[in-house]
Amino acid sequence: MTEDTTPADGRSEDLRVSVTSYGSRSPATDTAPPELQPYLEQVRKMDPVRDVRGNIEFTERSSGLKLKASALPPEQQSKITRALDSIPNLTVEERAKREHELVSQAATAKLGATRGLTGVHRDALPVHKEQAQIAMDVHALYQKRAVLQAQVDKVVDVRKVEDPVTGELSAEPVYWLSDHTRAKRQEAIDGLDRDIRLLVMDDGTPGVIGARRIAAAELESAKILLQRATQQSQEAEAQKLADQMVSDERVKQRAEQIAAQKRMQGR
Repeated sequence: MTEDTTPADGRSEDLRVSVTSYGSRSPATDTAPPELQPYLEQVRKMDPVRDVRGNIEFTERSSGLKLKASALPPEQQSKITRALDSIPNLTVEERAKREHELVSQAATAKLGATRGLTGVHRDALPVHKEQAQIAMDVHALYQKRAVLQAQVDKVVDVRKVEDPVTGELSAEPVYWLSDHTRAKRQEAIDGLDRDIRLLVMDDGTPGVIGARRIAAAELESAKILLQRATQQSQEAEAQKLADQMVSDERVKQRAEQIAAQKRMQGR
């Protein structure tokens, strides 16, 4: 059999595992300077989805447009339809309002996976950019894995094999690739699995490399928050000083007017 090395289809729906989150907060660390600690805590308390803008945003429009279940995949449509049917005595308006709420919730629940594909807003903190980048890196690794796995699993024929002892016939698959090539592909798959676990563990927590990347990004984010807080504090002080300067100028101006009047009276 001639070995066909044409790459298999690597579409996203062929992924063996779906990436549904893009990182977790790393454990607290005491290596940062004391002045950064409050801002590190602030960074870690931020929700990586709800508190961070994405490149694709779900917004409520003031035009009164109601979201419909038909905009969702079939399996989610049926879930929402069942939920609506389970609520008795809904008016048309009430059903439309509830459908809008359920679709909105479903769309929001998908934001984590969406961020893992599209990234976050350019103004996001480094830690959230890094979380999204890790998710995109993991997604890319899974895509490579899916292509290789499809090649390893591809069967082009089935042949009958006779058991030398019992004489029974059984079906044996004829694979697209040779045994040697399949073994090499499997080694590559194992390597990709290791790379994935270095970024994100099976339970969604950061792997060794992922944790290092997030920790470094957290520190950078804390520095940015400290800088912003310092700038805001300085701006507030400047505004206060400016108000005092204006007040002093008015007092001085009024004092000069009074002094001028007194000088006139003293003549």
